[in-house]
Amino acid sequence: MKPIRLSLLLLFGTILALGATGCNSLFGGGDPVDEVDAGYYDESYYSDLNYSLDEPNGGYDVEDEEPYFGDPDFAAMMDEEEDAADDAVGDDPGVADMEEDPVSQVYYLRLLWGQLDWNPELEEITTWSGTISVDRGAIVVLRRIKFEHVTDWVVFPRENPQVVDLYSLTRPHFDGLLLKIIDDDPDADTENNLVIDMGPGQITLPVAELDGYAEIYDVDDLGNQMSLRSPEILDCPNGFLAGIWVQRHGHPRGIYRGVFTSYEGGVRGCVRGHWGINEAGERVFRGKYIGLGGEFRGLMNGTWLPDPDGMGGYGSFEGRWVSASGEVEGILGGHYRRGFRRGGFFSGRWVEECGL
Repeated sequence: MKPIRLSLLLLFGTILALGATGCNSLFGGGDPVDEVDAGYYDESYYSDLNYSLDEPNGGYDVEDEEPYFGDPDFAAMMDEEEDAADDAVGDDPGVADMEEDPVSQVYYLRLLWGQLDWNPELEEITTWSGTISVDRGAIVVLRRIKFEHVTDWVVFPRENPQVVDLYSLTRPHFDGLLLKIIDDDPDADTENNLVIDMGPGQITLPVAELDGYAEIYDVDDLGNQMSLRSPEILDCPNGFLAGIWVQRHGHPRGIYRGVFTSYEGGVRGCVRGHWGINEAGERVFRGKYIGLGGEFRGLMNGTWLPDPDGMGGYGSFEGRWVSASGEVEGILGGHYRRGFRRGGFFSGRWVEECGL
């Protein structure tokens, strides 16, 4: 089994801001901020701040909860992560045989493009018309991320399993895709390149480099970027986590809420917690992780650090979650961007205990 490198969990030098043009959700959107402030920042929204960072479990218990912690905002967040693409290429017998062949190597790529750091001041729309392709094997589109059906689409049916044609418009936020990439001959003498050619973004890299790959590319003077994030190939459950990381105005501490997804994109559960500096002067976070039915999955605890280069509001976090008996169930880590309104987010990776 390949050992996990914790440093790979700290995926980004710049945090992703999660959202889509015109989407009204916890991940942000195109609606005026004043219209949603009351719903997002009332007392109940910050109820986790009533708990103590000095308690080992942060004030959370090990009991089951209502699904989504009884909060409809969590249900909306999960729905955004469940936009399955239903790509017929994935059901093609030839592609299925290719994936099942022990010689083949399968990678998963979470590709995002647009304003990764939410920019409500931007008025110009960016067109991301183009293709994503590989030299051999196949690409399967698993999920659309923050797509709006009027302005963003993948061209289906696809005529070539090695090419994805798509069209996307972004302004203050971003769109994205979760892709499965199958290399049917990874030991070949010729390199298999992934080529992304979409509007202002052109990236080429060997498919073999996707194992644990995480990079953000600047693509134009508007501040548009492209993010490529692929999990390390492991023999145990692992995947992505993402959500909001918000500090309350006039308060030294903040809260986070988010979702755990598998590397294939399926939502596994949700988390909620709080972060700040405890009485010992340590930067810590605490939280609770539950499954889709509200079943207790673990208590989360860890540390966070501001960006060492002094980028205001940015930083990294790493920690673990434990069972009711205190056994370590897994580790997690990533980066955050602190926000006071809708601009605070976190994104990272998780790995269950078999990778430790």
